[in-house]
Amino acid sequence: MGLDLHELNIPLRCLALYQAGINYLMPDWDHRAWPQQDTQAIKEAVPVHEVHPDQGFPPPWSRIWTMLHPPYTMVWTYWQLSEDLGPAPCLQRQQLFKAILTKLGWPRGSVAFWPLSAFDGQTHTPHLDLFWSGVQALQAGLVVIFGVQAFQTLFPEKDLRLGFSSTQGGLQVVHVPGPDDMLPDNREMKNLTWNMLCPLVSSRTNRSGGPSPSGAGDPGV
Repeated sequence: MGLDLHELNIPLRCLALYQAGINYLMPDWDHRAWPQQDTQAIKEAVPVHEVHPDQGFPPPWSRIWTMLHPPYTMVWTYWQLSEDLGPAPCLQRQQLFKAILTKLGWPRGSVAFWPLSAFDGQTHTPHLDLFWSGVQALQAGLVVIFGVQAFQTLFPEKDLRLGFSSTQGGLQVVHVPGPDDMLPDNREMKNLTWNMLCPLVSSRTNRSGGPSPSGAGDPGV
């Protein structure tokens, strides 16, 4: 398992557009094969309002926040992240993200994982106010969103196509395939994800790292 670095087979014409900064690398991607959305959970998302870290984040964000040392270049998130940072994570997803981060080899302080939902053992409940407040507190200029469900939860009004976009506030957003798309060993999805992540070179270095769902404590990514 992990990314296949020897079979990076994204078409050169697409890669050239991607490196040139053209939005929506794969505009004709067929989303019918992607996991179905939990539309009820999306509708029940908490209205967005700013939550300052000094006021105290609720669990699980409060526990995660104590392990973080801003600033970070980017924030990564996916639908099941709060579950994987809890007591009963999915080992396949942990190993997948550990492999991605290991192969990227970015300096510490590049990536902070920050959940967009709380997990009670059965249900994921979105909390957009806590997510975006955390992104702001982490001082990240870029958010990488893995998978359709996470992207649609955060941006229900946006097109679901993979690629680059931005918020009204100028925050850069990258939508890439999710862990369920890549597992157990979907080479096409892994290669696409790899080619989208590789150019996101960190623009600043921080000696401190942040927690990841890799099962290895604080890997300092």
